[in-house]
Amino acid sequence: MFKKRKQNKLLNMFISLLLVFSILNTCFASVFALGSGTITVQLREYRDGTVTDVSIPNAKFELRKLDDPSFSLENVTDTTGNCIFSGLDDGEYEIIQRTTSETYKLPNTNTTVKLASGNNNAIVVVSNIKHNSTTTVNIDEGGRTSTTLKLKVRSNFDGETPVVGASFLVTSVNGVRKEITTNSDGIATLSGLTYGNYTISNQ
Repeated sequence: MFKKRKQNKLLNMFISLLLVFSILNTCFASVFALGSGTITVQLREYRDGTVTDVSIPNAKFELRKLDDPSFSLENVTDTTGNCIFSGLDDGEYEIIQRTTSETYKLPNTNTTVKLASGNNNAIVVVSNIKHNSTTTVNIDEGGRTSTTLKLKVRSNFDGETPVVGASFLVTSVNGVRKEITTNSDGIATLSGLTYGNYTISNQ
């Protein structure tokens, strides 16, 4: 009887050790499965047609892998306006900005980044424009009686993707007050303007 109990106890201990070994193997496998790639997101203020050095903290970003719908990571920019996604495998990722400071507008486009062997560390600069920000442009006389204002609006993410449906208010001291909207090419125009200063406000 005592011998049988001892055998059962040893058997239980053996099974427990096997379970522990199995769990450890799973843990180690998970650790070694992590990739070595990183994506650093730098969030900055966009003003007067350029990306400034002003950082925007406490903004949430989501990282998705295009060929894996179940993959999703979130991170928040620190006091320097940066956040880092690490342990990434090679592949193509989509960066989505979810929140920003109440002072700024969220961009209406996302950006994609591809990590590959030998080039698996990427830095992506994202910029946000302030609500109701304005830009002043001057139209010289130049011998013309009228001219056309042309705005070409591109994504803050990559500087190339046209922004469709963006509204701007053009005003001047001469009484001009006209709202224009970008078309499918990200372009908005306003014709018949005389020389002088015009203020363009982002709506």
